[in-house]
This record gives sequence, C-alpha cells and structure tokens, in this order.
Amino acid sequence: MAKVAWSHEQAVEVLRLCREADARLNEIFQISETALPDDQKKRVRRAIAGMVGELFTEIEMPIHETYPDLLPSYLDLSRPMNAPDPD
Repeated sequence: MAKVAWSHEQAVEVLRLCREADARLNEIFQISETALPDDQKKRVRRAIAGMVGELFTEIEMPIHETYPDLLPSYLDLSRPMNAPDPD
C-alpha cells in the first residue's frame, strides 16, 4: 500500500475528520433503520458500508502504515483481519 504524503499533523486531522464522517454516516444509518421500508434500508446499509470501507482502506490504512504511532491500540495491521487473537 502506498504511503501518504501528508505531514504527521495533517494525518492526525484527516483521521479526526474520518472519525467524524463515520459518526455522521452512522447517524444516517440509525435514522434509516427506523424510518425506511426494508428495501430502502438495504440500499442505505450497502451505501454506508461502502463509504466506511473506502474511508478505512483508502485513507486510514495508508495513514497508519505511514505513521504507525497513529494506529489505535485496538487495530493490529500486522496480522490478517480474521486471524484469531494471539494467546
């Protein structure tokens, strides 16, 4: 994966904005779950999942690879996502 050209300070701000965007998308998800018919809920879920996934894989992961100190403690990118927790 490519390293990012942002400075450390810019990367911190971009990650903050990604978390903010994720929270806003979650708000849309919550509203749609209570307000929309099932077929529309599925479309909204699919769209939001795609956006959140793109934010993570295309923006956040490259930042974490460039600046490992910004990697949250709950993420470990050194092992596959579905790997069992080490004992």
